[in-house]
Amino acid sequence: MTATSHDRLLTALVVHLHSTSVCSIGQGWRLAFAPFETITVHHVLSGSGSVQVGNDPPMPYTPGSVILVPPRLGHVVGDAGAEAREVSAEDHCGPFADGLAAFTAGTTPETLLLCGSIPAPHGQILGVFDLLRDASVGMPAGDVGHGVFDLMRAEVAAPGIGTAAITEALMKACLVTLLRARLRLVDRGLLQSPLPGDPRLARAALTVLEKPGAPHTVASLAERAGMSRASFADHFARVLGSGPMEFVQSVRLRAAARLLQTTDLPLKAVASAVGYADPSSLSRAFRVTYGMDLTSYRNLGDQAWSGPPGVEPREPSPVTGNFQGGEEKCEPSD
Repeated sequence: MTATSHDRLLTALVVHLHSTSVCSIGQGWRLAFAPFETITVHHVLSGSGSVQVGNDPPMPYTPGSVILVPPRLGHVVGDAGAEAREVSAEDHCGPFADGLAAFTAGTTPETLLLCGSIPAPHGQILGVFDLLRDASVGMPAGDVGHGVFDLMRAEVAAPGIGTAAITEALMKACLVTLLRARLRLVDRGLLQSPLPGDPRLARAALTVLEKPGAPHTVASLAERAGMSRASFADHFARVLGSGPMEFVQSVRLRAAARLLQTTDLPLKAVASAVGYADPSSLSRAFRVTYGMDLTSYRNLGDQAWSGPPGVEPREPSPVTGNFQGGEEKCEPSD
């Protein structure tokens, strides 16, 4: 399946992130990671240094930074000094806790990273990450971002049963916080739009993503974009492959699928939350896209996924590149 720009934007904040490893890098050392097929995410719990991706110039990081590395690009993390010793992460891998791997360079930790991977469910990187052609180092702002890092540090300091699940949830929360901040910067015209060519469309799309249940119309979204109704509708369809109201419906249906999958809210409440007058109206639209009614979808339980039928998440290849089916294939280094 080839995801359209429309589909990619809809999944912008659906983050399928998997916690994979903890990296400890000593002063005067660097870890080199081979290219992976997934996006690599490093959360810097402590330490300062730099990350160099491919042949690009090194980028500095500090505690609280989030490093994003696109697929199929090798990268080196650690001490930026010219005399630093560089070792392969794959050759310095051992167990950490609860199925996570540990990568170690040097003896006295200077940099501590919590690492994960973002798989590509459709064979492509979706949403905002579809635009990740260059590596980036960002820092989630606000109390939520800072609080999540404090919780990560506490869990890594005392790991045990459930560490993988806890760190994965915290990393996802941190990443969504970072994405939300980026989208709002786009909304204010401070970053390039995640929609090709026109940040005005991003303002309208963000309005729908943040408030899917609001009474959106082509006229209201055009006003949000600062465009005439006709120009907005035409440009939106050309860029995203569907009209504005088709986009609104898709966002609402995905929101409904998530609520059905993760809550026991009455169907009337689900319909109201996503902008439908009643469960019957929602169910008719839902059946067209998902091939079943609301109750049947809810009864799927853990098998449900908030995407249209025929689109299943692909099992990720973790950041180490050496795992399959969650089993560790690397051996501890000497």
